[in-house]
This record gives sequence, structure tokens and C-alpha cells, in this order.
Amino acid sequence: MYSRLFQELTRLIPSVSSRRAPVKETTALQLIAWARASRLGRLPANLAFDPALGLEHGGHIALVFQKIHERGALQNASLVFTETDLVLHDLHTRSIQRIQSLLAASFDDLQQPWPVDDFLNEARQIFDPLRLDFLPKELVQLMVTLAGVRASTPVYIPFEASFQLSAAVQAQGGLPFAQVFQPNNLPAWLDLLSDVKNLAVSRLTPQSFGTVTNELPEPCPFTLSFLPERMDHAAFYADSADAVLTANDQRVRFPVTMLQHILHNMQQRAVVVMPGRFVSSSRVMRFMARELLPQAMVDAVVALPAGMMHRRSGGLTLLVLSRGAAHSDMLFVDGTHPCFQDHTDQGLRLQGWKDIADLVLERKETSLSTKVPVSDVRANNFSLRVASYCIPDHSYLFKAWERQFSRCVQHHLGELVNIVRSLVSPSRSGTHPVKRIRFSSFEGGHGYLKPDGETTLIDDEGVLRADRFLLHPLDIVLASVGGTVKVGIVPPFIDHQETVGWMAGPTMTVLRVRNPAVIDPHALYFFLVSAAGRAQLEGVRANSGEFSLSTSALQEMLISVPDSDGQQQLIQAFDTVASIESRIADLRTRQAMLLEQPIEAAGITGSTTNG
Repeated sequence: MYSRLFQELTRLIPSVSSRRAPVKETTALQLIAWARASRLGRLPANLAFDPALGLEHGGHIALVFQKIHERGALQNASLVFTETDLVLHDLHTRSIQRIQSLLAASFDDLQQPWPVDDFLNEARQIFDPLRLDFLPKELVQLMVTLAGVRASTPVYIPFEASFQLSAAVQAQGGLPFAQVFQPNNLPAWLDLLSDVKNLAVSRLTPQSFGTVTNELPEPCPFTLSFLPERMDHAAFYADSADAVLTANDQRVRFPVTMLQHILHNMQQRAVVVMPGRFVSSSRVMRFMARELLPQAMVDAVVALPAGMMHRRSGGLTLLVLSRGAAHSDMLFVDGTHPCFQDHTDQGLRLQGWKDIADLVLERKETSLSTKVPVSDVRANNFSLRVASYCIPDHSYLFKAWERQFSRCVQHHLGELVNIVRSLVSPSRSGTHPVKRIRFSSFEGGHGYLKPDGETTLIDDEGVLRADRFLLHPLDIVLASVGGTVKVGIVPPFIDHQETVGWMAGPTMTVLRVRNPAVIDPHALYFFLVSAAGRAQLEGVRANSGEFSLSTSALQEMLISVPDSDGQQQLIQAFDTVASIESRIADLRTRQAMLLEQPIEAAGITGSTTNG
């Protein structure tokens, strides 16, 4: 009922093109809230909506809103009005009559609350363009479950934006206390429209950010928080002359200060979700080392898949923190596995959130979860990246060989390879075609790299330097893609019939094995995609630039080199996988060709013949 009424009202309210705010939608919500507060007797008689009386002109609606606002007649929840919300322009008499008719027809139905999930889903469509962080429903349920929210228990929710966490806590009988960066209408609407009571909200100021807050009504045993990635940091500090962070520090120190704020106010247990790239930040890792690991406060780390927030969003990391019940180990869970996902027309759903909750709460070890001693995490440069400890399921054919590396001789990577960067640049005057390796070339599994079909041109000077800077057979190419390091290997044969060769992208790094008798490129490739290799590569990536990898850090990586028999077995395993993936690629090509051909060419006619 509410969604239908809301949609019909927005069609009757004129647009305000000069404002970016969704005035039509917010005004419609205020109309419904006004009528519902009247129906429930929460307004004085001289302000309440009377279905029996007509509305004389559009200004009367704005006048009623203004009086409600001035008198604070909505008990504990008052709407935050803007100038445009109070102006409905000059509504046509027919529009006023239709608004009157809609509200009058729905007046009795307004006694029932607007279901929270339905209201927040509507709010998401309204406010998402304003860059509020609306969370998937399954992620909210996972966070509340892991926190162990109980009835009548205060729950602290710093950095609340969508108020989904607050509503979920209230649904469990908890008492949510939210802090916001900017003023927000959602709590008032939740109270007026969905009867979400006992919600306390305060404004987080730059002076109190990262410190113990004195605004908590009472100690909150549980903390729930989503660290916003898209927040306008400059707007947060704009009104403060003595902000705790300078403008240059805001972007790099913001995640650390948010974590400090949570820890300062944490009582028993906290569940924190943050963008996965925060965990890869060297600043965040140093903070973990200084503040978290010495107290062994990290119970669990869960990697969550990309595309949950919206189709182009990155992966998320969930931390479960506890105070006073420290473990000697930490549980790492690979929540990115396809068994936890459901791809729908609306995007990716975390359908297996209950299974993830069971793994964390019972601290189970499975093929997708593992316990790691705190000392091992400390030895691994304090990395909390789940990929450093959980072997992805797509590497199942290689798992048996992972154990070999623990018994191998170790060498620094700089002793085994030459590190080459592509210094040949495209040229407008170039006449020699070259195929490029791009990020899309890494989308396959463990097969050989393939150019994406696009060519570029280089000049004569580039050809003279090509022997060194163009790719050689069995070169290994590293690329920082999507918050992680992708590893690819060039096939043993490069076709030179149409081009002078292949070239890696400008930010990619090429590893060229000096002596295949010491380590075969296939064996080196396999080590780099193993759990031990990935852990070191992620450490290199976290301490390098945004795209390229540090050459000095790569040279210091420790590489486990199997004996000759072990390397041969790895080569055979790689060839088997590469052969399978090549057959899959050929079948996909054949399928695409058949789909492009006319039906008759496939031997299918529009009639059947009885033999």
C-alpha cells in the first residue's frame, strides 16, 4: 500500500530542476508522514490532516509542514526540513484535489506501519544517487548475527548512513545508538513511517572523530559499523577550522581513524565491514600491528565478494573483534566462493550468509576456512588478506603440490629472474604492429596468456629495442588488478606472422627466468599463484604504488624451488590444466560461430519428416 501511495504522490508533485536533492520524493514522504501522524493522533487537532476537508491551495501543505516543524508536534521524531521541501510551487487545483483524494483513500490503512525492508528499499532508490552507503540485506543480517545482538542491549553504530543496521538492531529488540557524519532524515522517517523506536542519533564532529565519545547514553556492549568508502571527507571537515586532520591527510588516514574510533568505544564485541582495499593499505596494516594483534582482538576475518554493494563495487572485508576473550589464533574465511553467491537480475546476493555465520561463530575449519596462529599473521607482515591464508577452490588441481614448497630450497626472486618493464611506447608514426597484453588477458584460469586482439604501432627504434622489452616465450607477467596481483605466463610460441611480437601493458611487470635449469618458468608461475606466493605478492602490492609493483620489493621475495623431479611434475600438471582450458576456449569459439550462422546452416529446418 505504501509503495503504491508513494509512487502516485511523486507523479503529482512537480520537479525542482534547479536542485540536486530528490525534492519530489522527500516531499511525498513528508505528505505520507503527516497523514500517518494525524491518523495515529500524534499531532494536535489544529495541525492534523482531516480527510473530510479539501486543500485550498498548494501553499497550505507547506504551511502545515512549517507549523509541525516549529511546534515539534511529532513527539520524539521531527523531520529535518529544507527550503525546497517546504515549497510545492503553484500546484494546479486538480493536482491538489488528487493529492487530497489519495491521502483520504489511504487514511485508515496508514494505521499500519510501512514494513522496514520495503521502506528502506524505496529509500535506497531515492538516496543512492546522493552517495549514501546502502547495504545488501544479507550483509546486514550477517553482521547482526555475528555481533550477537540481544533484547534491550545497547548497540553502538558509528558512521551510520542508511540506518539499515539501526533498523535491524531494533528488530532484534536491541537499542541502537547511531552516529552520523551529516544530518540525515532517515531516522525520523523510520520512526514516523515504520515505528522504529528507541533510536538515538548524534552528529559526529571532527574534534571527536577517532576518540572516546562522551555522547553514548550508556556503555554499548556491541558495535556494528560499515566504514564508508565514498564519503566526501572534505565536506566533513569543511565547517571546522581546527579539524584533527589536514586536507592532505584526510584520504590516507581516514580508514585508520575510523578504526581507532571504533576501538576507543568498543566494549565487548564489534563487527566491522570495510572495503577490501583498506586491508591492503600499508597504513592500515601498521595500525593492525600496533593496535589489534598485540591484544589478539581479531576473532575472524571474512573476505566478501565484489559486486555486493552495486555491480561495479569492489570486494569487502568483515572483521569480528572481541575484547577480553582473546584467541591464540584467527579464523580466516573465504566468503568469495561461488557456493555463497547467487547472481540475480538485481545483482549479486550473499545467499550463504548463514553458512558464513556458522563458520565464524563455531570457529570451524573447512576447505573455505582456516585458523592461523597470531604469531604467523605477525610473521606475514600483519596481513589480514584472506587470500594469504585460504587457498581458492579453483586451485584444487594444484593443492597436492602446495606441500612441496615447505621442503624446498629458497632463493630471492632477484637471484632467479630479470625484472623487465615495457619501455616501448606506441608511436603515432609507427608502422610495426604489436599485440598488447591487457588486464582482460588475465581473466582465464591457469592457462597461457592471450592478447585481447587489439594491436598498437611502434616505430623503428622500438623494433631495435624489441629483443629486450617485448615479451619472450614463457615470460611471467604481473599486473595489479582489482585490489590484487594477477599472474600470467606467456605461451611457449608467439605468432610473428602478423605482428613483430607481444607487449605487456605500461604498468605491468615482466619476470624473465635467467636459467631454466635452476627453476622452470612453469614452476615459478605455480609458486607465485600458490598460497605462499600470493601472500608475498600481496605484501609487495600493498607497499607499492597504486598500479605498478616495486622492483626492489619483488627482488626480496623468497621463492621455493623444487628439485628437478618436482618441477617436472608441476609442469605436467600445468600442461594438463592449460590443455583443458584451451579446449574450453575452442568450444566457446565454435559455439559463437554456430550462433552467428543462419539456422539452416546448422542443419535445422522448420519442418520435420516422419521416417
